[in-house]
Amino acid sequence: GRYSRLKISRRRGNAARLDLIRKGVLQLAPVSIRCGKLVLLEPTPEMKKSLERQGVQQVPSREGGIVHQYWKRKLRDLLRKNGWKADEERAIGNGRHVDVHAEKNEYKIAVEVETGSRGIENIRKDLTAGYSKVVSFSIDGQVQSVTGKAILKEDIPVNRVVLITPNDYEKEIERLTTRVARTDINRHEEVE
Repeated sequence: GRYSRLKISRRRGNAARLDLIRKGVLQLAPVSIRCGKLVLLEPTPEMKKSLERQGVQQVPSREGGIVHQYWKRKLRDLLRKNGWKADEERAIGNGRHVDVHAEKNEYKIAVEVETGSRGIENIRKDLTAGYSKVVSFSIDGQVQSVTGKAILKEDIPVNRVVLITPNDYEKEIERLTTRVARTDINRHEEVE
């Protein structure tokens, strides 16, 4: 586990973690996963400011918080496991980026991790940039509902968007991978 890598006991590790939370150094960042919750730790805003004053480089705000980072890496790794060439924070022009860019058999998808209400903006941005399909990963059902309702209100081709959550992301990525592998497709040819 996490503490064995640090060569400390679970009791001492938990005591240190609780002490750092009590002192305002770390805060909890719960992540919904298929079978419950995972709790990550991140520096508090005060600690981030203190680190900045000491010259410690911070993650650029464009790259999101720890939950956003966790899911970008998880989705990138799953795509790679399924044979995609995938990387994070790919520039797509005009100072814009896609969370995860993935390619397989000339087919390009954009994966966006949504933690709030900007899903429709990201979908529009990625389709305009020429992606064949946009996979919009919502961290929970409420975020997915907001994105889904916005898609229905706009002129977005629903066959070019896949909405997924922590409950179904593995199955949906595998399904998309299978369809791409079975079809010799052009960039914008439909993959149902």
